[in-house]
Amino acid sequence: MTFILKKAEDPEKDEIAHLIENNPTLLDAGLQLIGKKLGPRNDPPWELLGVRQDRRLSLIAVETRVTDRTILQLLRNFDWAWENLENFARIYASYGIDTDQMPCVMIIAPSYPLFFKKTLNYLSYRIKVNLFTYRFLESEKGRGVYMEPVEKRVVSYEQSVKADAGTGTPREGFSKNVKVTTEEIMEFLQ
Repeated sequence: MTFILKKAEDPEKDEIAHLIENNPTLLDAGLQLIGKKLGPRNDPPWELLGVRQDRRLSLIAVETRVTDRTILQLLRNFDWAWENLENFARIYASYGIDTDQMPCVMIIAPSYPLFFKKTLNYLSYRIKVNLFTYRFLESEKGRGVYMEPVEKRVVSYEQSVKADAGTGTPREGFSKNVKVTTEEIMEFLQ
């Protein structure tokens, strides 16, 4: 049996989130979903919340279009989740959320501007962010989503020349499990 797939037009955010909710392993093999539509008051919520195999809280955002404003929204919602991490651990005690690890963020969007990926590189030493692209597909049997991880590391021309010449390697951010305060985020944004 063969299926003829075609790109579906204009999927709704909720429809994509629902497809991911039904199959969270599209994002991470050990991901278990624990909630949806959670976030700070007066801000758009995270579409989904989950826990990875390493017991790290996962904050999942679905975007139909990524803009510069998305980064600010991500930071505000991340700050809310970080400040309430111990509450999540109590509410979802059966999942054993590790409160010593910062939550990770997963963003699902059709594409990402270069500047967006570059900006995330500056934040990646403190916040773990995974990017995924989606293609919304349909056939005579129904609609579905194809997910693919995105490399967010952007190497500048100067770094790639140095790496090619054998004089060094492109510099990458390093990750530490250190809490980020609201003040540090606000200082970064100024």
